[in-house]
Formats: sequence, C-alpha cells, structure tokens
Amino acid sequence: MLQNLNNRGRLLLTDRDRLALIHRMSTNDLNKLQPGYAMPTVLTSPIGRIIDQLTMLHAGEQVFVITGQGRGEQIRSYIQRNIFFNDKLKVSDVSASTGLYALYGADASQKLSRLYPEADPQAEYQFAKVADVFVLKIKPLAGAGYWLFGETAALDNLLEQLRSAGVQDADPAAIERLRIAAGYPEAGHEITEDYIPLETGLWDHVSFSKGCYTGQEIIARMESRGKLAKMLVRLAFDAPLPVGTTLFADQEKVGTLTSAAPQDDQHFIGLGYVKTAVVQDHAMLNTESGIPVQIVDIAGVQPGK
Repeated sequence: MLQNLNNRGRLLLTDRDRLALIHRMSTNDLNKLQPGYAMPTVLTSPIGRIIDQLTMLHAGEQVFVITGQGRGEQIRSYIQRNIFFNDKLKVSDVSASTGLYALYGADASQKLSRLYPEADPQAEYQFAKVADVFVLKIKPLAGAGYWLFGETAALDNLLEQLRSAGVQDADPAAIERLRIAAGYPEAGHEITEDYIPLETGLWDHVSFSKGCYTGQEIIARMESRGKLAKMLVRLAFDAPLPVGTTLFADQEKVGTLTSAAPQDDQHFIGLGYVKTAVVQDHAMLNTESGIPVQIVDIAGVQPGK
C-alpha cells in the first residue's frame, strides 16, 4: 500500500558543511553517515525538547532532509538562522519539485523487486536510486517499509508502475491504526516540544558519544541518571477516547493520551505519555469518563535494542 507523505518537508543541503552543521545542531552522530545511507536525528531546544525529527539522506555531494509534517519551511528557516559566517552551506526547499511516498505491506519488497531487482536495499536506512527515485528502507509497517523520494515526474512514473502491479493507495485511517499499533510517534501527536527524545523512545536517534549539540546537556543527564519523568507507551481501551484525555492512577494525574484509533468495532488502541513511576506492562489506568485504559508496553526503541 502507498501512503502520500508530501506533507513532510523536503530540503536540499549542498556545499562543504552539508552534514557538519546539522551534526552540531542535532542529536545523532552524522559524522558516521556514509553515502547511500540515511540517518534519523532530532533537532532539540536548549532544554532538550523536540523541535523536529529529521531523516538525513546522504547522496554524496547532496544531502536531503525529510522533516516532520508541515515543518519544511520552519526547519529551513531554523537551519538558515544557524549558519554562521565561516559555514559553507546552501539550504534549498525542494518540496515543490519533489514528492515523497511510503510503500508498506507484506508484499512491498516483492513488488519493488519485480519492477527493479536492484531497488531493494538490504539494511534499514540504506537506499538505492532507481529510475531517478531514491528507494529508502525504513522501519516496517504491516510487513515492510520504504520511502520513495524523487523529482515529481520520476516518482509519478514509479508510482504508476506500482499501481499497475496491484499496489493500492492506503486509507489514512488504516495507516494511522497501523502506526499506533507499531508504537511509532508522529509529529503533532507524540513529537512536540513538550517532550525530549528519550521520553519518546527515540534512543536510536541519539548519540551519547558525540560532542556537544543544542540540548545535549539535558539529554545526557537524563540518560546517565536513568531517570525519565515520563515514557511513551502503547495503550488499549474498550470505548472511544479523544486525544488529550488525561490518564489517572489512584486519582493522581499520571499521563495524557496523544493518539487513538479503533482496533475493531469494540476495541481501541492508543499512544500516550505516562509517568515512569507507574509504567508497567498491563497496568490499569483510569479516565474522568470512567473508561479504564491498560498499558500494553513501552513504545519506541529502548536502550540496548
């Protein structure tokens, strides 16, 4: 199934410091990023809160940046403001001339390989370029996951071939349900300036061995002390609840529901932030409406995984 991701910003970085600037601004070690691979990283505020989650694609002399939903212009401006006189970097917003789709499903790899045998990268965050489109292997959803990114005409041609091969466009509600079930955070829901990357489970987006970056002191302190104020968890409940619902444990406010979707006619799933002290698999929480909410498990990538 195909998901339209054109609401994500797409930036192009060129010149000498195309990686160096974002390396010193964000959480991951971009010095280790090699051509042909992508790397997730997070821009954080001085107090370690998430500004945006980025995916950096290293295509040699060009580095592409995929931003969160609706954040392209804001992130381009933010990067531009942090370029100093001795930096050599040009930032261009290429959102209007490019497109971005996701390809998901158990047969996604098979469909790609039939069209282009060389189009199936083996490692997560590795990409290949086929028919002028970058095919990036990402975290799986419903079996496998790829981002398809390129100039609009080339991408449209590849999408047409995939649709002719039987790949269908995804229902947004189905994608949202799968995202929540997988425990993947999303901009505007779990990825906001209310939280730090470690609380969101983005441990694989953070390097603890690189030098300084904006917000590094706060994030490093939380990691070294092993004390997060809250954690992102997967939730289950048996009646609809609106996003923003307050979660309670013994009448104490302990969390907030950040995403929700129906699992079937009688069951619902969600993501939410809950105080670390009460996080335990299958623990039961309460809501003001009297609907019980069960913690399924911790979402995201945890330390050592």
